[in-house]
Amino acid sequence: MSLVYEFVPNKSLDWFLFGANRGAYLNREIRHKIIIGIAIGPVYLHEDSCPKIIHQDLKLSNILLDGEKNPKITNFGMAKLFGGEQTQGNTSRIAGTFYDVVKFLFKAWKLWNGGEHLNLVDPTLENNFSEHDVERCIHVAFLCTQEDLAKRPNMASVCSCLTPN
Repeated sequence: MSLVYEFVPNKSLDWFLFGANRGAYLNREIRHKIIIGIAIGPVYLHEDSCPKIIHQDLKLSNILLDGEKNPKITNFGMAKLFGGEQTQGNTSRIAGTFYDVVKFLFKAWKLWNGGEHLNLVDPTLENNFSEHDVERCIHVAFLCTQEDLAKRPNMASVCSCLTPN
């Protein structure tokens, strides 16, 4: 199977967040747009694409940004395909960079419990952020990473939770 990508002039999201200019080009509005776009991607892959796809290696380096900084999911090397009317699959095999996620969530949980969760905010935003939006994103991240798979929200619910009312 071949996959052809559109040309995207910007680099990956990890370059924007951790590269030489570390977050300088990503203001609060752009970051929120990227978060929503990344959440919408799996909704399409899981529900609307044919065949249905579970990426299994979604990380910052696998998110490219186009000219308007819209996120594009890339690198489907570990993806799992589902056919027909199948809506769920067994993805119990851990793939990708799971350790980094666990390490970050442990740090986030400690900060959340200590009332210091705003320390997770990139300092390049210089207090130009909504505390409510930050708390909502952290809360959704915790919901999505619960140990009990049955308690995790589906991606459509995640999109709904992240979209401002």
